[in-house]
Amino acid sequence: MSNEIKKNVTVSISNHCSMDTIAKGCSYCCIQNRNTSPVLSLEKIESFILNELKNEDVAFFEFFGGEPTMHFDTIKSVVDKFDFKYRMYTNGLFNFDAWKDTLYRFDEVSFSIDGFGKFNSKRGIGNNAYVTDTCLSNISNSLSYGIPVTVAIVPSTEEHYDNLELIFSDFLSIGVRSFSLEIPSVIQDEFINKKFSKIHLNKIVEFFFGFVVKKFTEGDTDEMFLLNIPKEHYPGQANSSPCSETNIALSPRGNIYHCRDTSANEEKLFSVSQINFYSNLDEIRKIEKNHTCHVKFLQGYSYDSVVDSDNELEVRLMYRTIAIMNSYYRNYIDENYSRCKEDLNLIRTFLVLYNSYMEKKSNAEGKIF
Repeated sequence: MSNEIKKNVTVSISNHCSMDTIAKGCSYCCIQNRNTSPVLSLEKIESFILNELKNEDVAFFEFFGGEPTMHFDTIKSVVDKFDFKYRMYTNGLFNFDAWKDTLYRFDEVSFSIDGFGKFNSKRGIGNNAYVTDTCLSNISNSLSYGIPVTVAIVPSTEEHYDNLELIFSDFLSIGVRSFSLEIPSVIQDEFINKKFSKIHLNKIVEFFFGFVVKKFTEGDTDEMFLLNIPKEHYPGQANSSPCSETNIALSPRGNIYHCRDTSANEEKLFSVSQINFYSNLDEIRKIEKNHTCHVKFLQGYSYDSVVDSDNELEVRLMYRTIAIMNSYYRNYIDENYSRCKEDLNLIRTFLVLYNSYMEKKSNAEGKIF
């Protein structure tokens, strides 16, 4: 390859979503103009691969949306013709029997579902049995068929944050071992929508060390599970996964960006100008070129208030621990068991540090020195 930097490729065939036939989509969905979105043709995708990726070393090739499973023929044709490590992000509402042989060739399929029963309320339709049962059935079938599954959880209600351990335990009971915890901009309750706050972040940190790390260090390998939390949610972390040359995103209009979120929000960029949002596409590209933005900040919200001197240490310790967990899994797959032991000892050390730090913090009523 002429370029030694691996590229993360995302293709959004359209912004159409099958959830729109049941309700108005997920309650916190940031993708607008879904019903008017164009649909990317197979010819454009093939041209993109042959012309833009011919000299690139591709880390993974992800189908995004909208809902990618609405475009079975296109995805199957791409997977059959080109040899990549494929990923897909789906709401889980698809016919498993039709998809299973194609999905078996994927390296990761992420199901967006927030829990069993009432905990799947992120859909904006409460406890909808069809939505929950179909997605859970496809998760179970995928696991049984040997398809690598990740469950993407977006805790968007106060009830979610108060029951993270229960929600994760339910998924663990059906065999899920890989999770992504993603943070919405708004927390919904029955009275008024509120912004994601430091209280919510602190609950995530407490859950991470009190449940995730504890289970990781005390159980056997079969009981361990992996949890990733995207870093761009928090201040000082945005440039950890920036709009950069390592990312290539193909939008439904056939345009190429260096940010998946910009591609997904392209219809909004082309629509009426809104407050706190850059509607000028040239300005977006200019900012992207400087590698200093993340589209979430351009949309008028960020998390500048949720990390400060009071909780910065435990947040950083959480991300450091997540990195070591990823290292453990890579070494386990490579059968490098001596490195696994080193990683596990380091994770245990981090857990001790966290518990000691929080004890001192509690005794000092929030003041350490």
